[in-house]
Amino acid sequence: MPVKVEPFSEKVVLENQGHLSVFFLGTGSAFSRKFYQSNLVAVKGKQCLFIDFGTLAPLALEELGLDVSCVHYLLLTHSHSDHVGGVEEIALKNRYVYGKRPILFTTKEYKPLLWEETLKGGCCYNEKKENGEFLELEDYFEVRYLEEVFFDSFSRKFYATQWEDLHILLFRTKHIPSNGKSWQDFQVSYGVLLDKRVVFTSDTLFDPELLEFLEKNFPVEVVFHDCQSFVGGVHASYEELLTLPSSLRKKIYLVHYSDTTEEKEVIQDGFGGIAKRKHWYHFF
Repeated sequence: MPVKVEPFSEKVVLENQGHLSVFFLGTGSAFSRKFYQSNLVAVKGKQCLFIDFGTLAPLALEELGLDVSCVHYLLLTHSHSDHVGGVEEIALKNRYVYGKRPILFTTKEYKPLLWEETLKGGCCYNEKKENGEFLELEDYFEVRYLEEVFFDSFSRKFYATQWEDLHILLFRTKHIPSNGKSWQDFQVSYGVLLDKRVVFTSDTLFDPELLEFLEKNFPVEVVFHDCQSFVGGVHASYEELLTLPSSLRKKIYLVHYSDTTEEKEVIQDGFGGIAKRKHWYHFF
């Protein structure tokens, strides 16, 4: 069944009748001034998973009548600030204001980078514990690790977990540095496949082999794919995405786009459209 797109009609309620729904706190590039940043929220029944939480995410939540106290479950794809810049606020407010630890889904591969090189400076030294040591990631979050899984037909790292009735698959992406070749050359970054149906690439260079693998091996219905307006840099360009088969392009909704992106042109070029803030994307 095609995705059903529905604009928000009232205050957002972070639960539904049991189907998979997603919406974006923002849909723009890291430096967008109109569309915030491309951070995704997935809802299924009473489950609500925030996927990335950038510097503007707390403001985006406030505009929806919410705050970081509603972030009970979090998954992070990589350490650029437009994807993790608001996580310190989640950590500090939940520990010192709300007195709770949200659940963080991550991998043993990414955890050292997330804590030692991303969050530690602002979160470690706020207090000493009774044993005299400073705080650790686990003092702010209940950490749940995804398990590594293997596919004989595609040599790349994948991680999966079944969270109640939501299936989450992470796949390594080719994001930074821009001159990497093999996926092993790239810093840890992930895309996400939800319930084997909905792809969120997060940030990646143009990677048609990965898209072909996902579409061939899973019943993918929609791909929310990051996009930049020029060739080069560390994201797939619009020009490169235009070379994909038409059968795949019609499943793609662009995210991480510039402030000048026009949906009319995107649809004319055979894409599904652009992802929009304050819209639900329902998968029944």
